[in-house]
Amino acid sequence: MKKLLSLFVVAIFGVSAAIAQCTPTSETEVGIYPDTLENLPPAYIGLSYSTVIQIVMPNDTTTDVPGFGTLTLDINYFLADSVEGLPAGFTYACNPSDCKFPGGGTGCILLSGPALTTEATYDLVVHVTPNVYHSLIGDFDGPATTVEGYKIVAMPVGVTEVFNTNEFQVGQNVPNPFEGTTTINYSTPINEEVELTVFDVLGKVVYQEKAMSEVGMNKFVFNALSHSPGVYMYTVSNGEKAYTKRMVIAGR
Repeated sequence: MKKLLSLFVVAIFGVSAAIAQCTPTSETEVGIYPDTLENLPPAYIGLSYSTVIQIVMPNDTTTDVPGFGTLTLDINYFLADSVEGLPAGFTYACNPSDCKFPGGGTGCILLSGPALTTEATYDLVVHVTPNVYHSLIGDFDGPATTVEGYKIVAMPVGVTEVFNTNEFQVGQNVPNPFEGTTTINYSTPINEEVELTVFDVLGKVVYQEKAMSEVGMNKFVFNALSHSPGVYMYTVSNGEKAYTKRMVIAGR
């Protein structure tokens, strides 16, 4: 059970209901995007923060249950009870809104907060309770647990993100917010086709572009002149892995 929790519930957090709710991913492979290795994008000092976390839940898990031995349990849901360590003024909300992520389902989270003023690292601790089912026992809550690994790093604007060029990784667009154009840097370990997709807050695709990338660092340059000011989400995918982040087109 601990391994399952580590894989599928460490990212249960988001923004207040005042912000437009995110749209769950079309991904079918079980997991959380981004994971703790990629981690969350940095918070740039002086700029408001928001990012999307996508969750694809498994249907079941096999674990030892005291008095019953090893059982395969159907997952009803994983509940995110609370999140500790968020910067002051940061809030969270989930989609589903009750933060109960159903077994076999998908969900997403928007994490957001006001502009930070100093450099700092915020280590997050998520408190989670799984609810499962077995015909011999019925519905029951698994043991509550805490999961660590995600962090938010506040850094000055202009500091370059560090990429591992041996992996497919995607950075936060720079500048952000922006007028005109913005650059999305990404790295890839092989020559491969990579696709950029931009969505509005309702999940409608407003822009798509494909590029044949070379080993190492690459970039997309997105031109916003034909798009209205506001909040947008962008996904960069190589067909196996996808990263989704938020960008803001400033008023003109």
